[in-house]
Amino acid sequence: MLWLSRRYEGLPHARQAIRNRFEILFMGNGGAAEMLLIEQIHAPLVSTLWMRLPDTRFRSAFPELNAADAADLPQSAVLLVGHKEEFETLFEHGREN
Repeated sequence: MLWLSRRYEGLPHARQAIRNRFEILFMGNGGAAEMLLIEQIHAPLVSTLWMRLPDTRFRSAFPELNAADAADLPQSAVLLVGHKEEFETLFEHGREN
């Protein structure tokens, strides 16, 4: 799996643009369980988007995101797009394993 991330301060339109692209890619790939878009909220209008993709062939769709390590995932996050069951498996209802 490939993890990507980026911290945003403000810029709600940029975050929404990423979410829109991800939703299109997610639906176009049959709602693949490996695909997740989550948000780590730090403060009002300050958050980090985390994205999990099944492989590198989807990487070019998100040039503004940086490669990330699964070991750096947050303790808790909010699911934006993806399968709730997969998210809960990874975060045990909002908490990392």
